[in-house]
Amino acid sequence: MINRALVITAALFAVLPGAIVLLASFTAGATMAFPPQGLSLRWYVELFSNADFLDALWVSLVVAFATSLVAVALAIPAAFALVRHRFRGATVVEAILLSPLAVPHAVVGIGILQLYSHLAVRADFVSLTIGHLIITIPFATRMLIASLSGLDQRIEQAAASLGAPPVQVFRTIVLPQLKMATFGALVAAFIISFDDLALTVFLVQPGYATVPVLLFGQAENNPSPAIHAASVLLLVASWVGLLLLDRLVGLERLLLHAPKARAS
Repeated sequence: MINRALVITAALFAVLPGAIVLLASFTAGATMAFPPQGLSLRWYVELFSNADFLDALWVSLVVAFATSLVAVALAIPAAFALVRHRFRGATVVEAILLSPLAVPHAVVGIGILQLYSHLAVRADFVSLTIGHLIITIPFATRMLIASLSGLDQRIEQAAASLGAPPVQVFRTIVLPQLKMATFGALVAAFIISFDDLALTVFLVQPGYATVPVLLFGQAENNPSPAIHAASVLLLVASWVGLLLLDRLVGLERLLLHAPKARAS
């Protein structure tokens, strides 16, 4: 009974903030208030009529799409090397590769900002994507490590014994078995990039603001219920992404099963 009450309480705390934002986004009033002052789609219409929001949405989508593709393209060989090959220092390499998981994004953002400033790198789609790669590659790599560790290597060994070269074994046997995990890693990288604020706020310049950065600025300087409407869109995108991850990979497996690299 006590356990059930604790679970229900935790669920309420998790859902309540999102529910409040959702209800407040339908207010007919002109101020950010709860409970809503009447019901209306006014702020959703205004949101999609706002040029700044549409520009920020475009930047967020382009950067998240590019980040997810590149992150997974780099994570696949990294995970394969860590799981299937014995080499000196593999544990250290894995620790370094996954270290951004334990470092606050704000700290990473400050470090990248200092590096970009030293190298005189201008803010654009490329520089922002590179920053997002640092925080998305570890998640993609972790997911692929978990999936690779569960594959039956006897099929690969049989193919190799019949004369198939390593590249062909990887392309025709390993990659097809990683299809769902790869798509899950793409989804995870996309969500992390699209929703990030702590790192992105240090890297953007006028003309390259993402949706979270734009909302943060408006909440400070010009708060309106349109912020609630935009927040609902971010929440829905995150929930859809989590449902896809749970269906494709399994959140329990992702969170609890993170095998260590093998090192000799």
